[in-house]
Amino acid sequence: MIAAVCFCVLAYLAGVRRERFLRYWTWAWAFLVLRQICNIVWGSPFPSPWAGDASAFMRMAFAGCILAGVEELRGRRVDFRLVFGSAALFVAAKVVADPIYTIRTGVAVNLGAMMLLMLVASWRLGTYRSLPNAERALASIALAIYAVLTAVMPLLPDGPGSRLLTNFFFMSWTAQLCIGIGMLALFFRASYEAELRAEQKHAASLTEALQD
Repeated sequence: MIAAVCFCVLAYLAGVRRERFLRYWTWAWAFLVLRQICNIVWGSPFPSPWAGDASAFMRMAFAGCILAGVEELRGRRVDFRLVFGSAALFVAAKVVADPIYTIRTGVAVNLGAMMLLMLVASWRLGTYRSLPNAERALASIALAIYAVLTAVMPLLPDGPGSRLLTNFFFMSWTAQLCIGIGMLALFFRASYEAELRAEQKHAASLTEALQD
């Protein structure tokens, strides 16, 4: 539910403002929503190898889009072919390596790669000092927490008495909510400050013209 709401809001903003970082973040939440739907439909374990490969692609595409959005926010242009091509390449390597190790090891590698990308995104976002401090801290810290939780949860023992897994789920949902709030807060605060700078520049140029 949280992911779906964040996706809808970001999709609307991306359609209105057409900012590239918003588009990447919209894609990220779309992959997260789609993966959650697939998990509900397929259940666990996955009924076939292709379902696991699809889930692996969505994990990597989600993390890659988050990182690409951060890089776009920092002013660095990222080609969408690099993001989705890297995710597809990872899945291709996974398919080749699947017969070598156990399923649990394959899942751990996939989760570890996703966590690494998200931690890099968290670090890149947290160190971009041009953004407002409070909003930047909220989004980057929540992103780092969510990265660790989503990587660890699938490896925990599942069962009706697993209180640790239940607690991790609630923490994950909270982190998800904080990421969404942080992303939206960053967008609105950055947009407000950009408009304020533009108005100040216009007022200064108008004052200078009147003085001349």
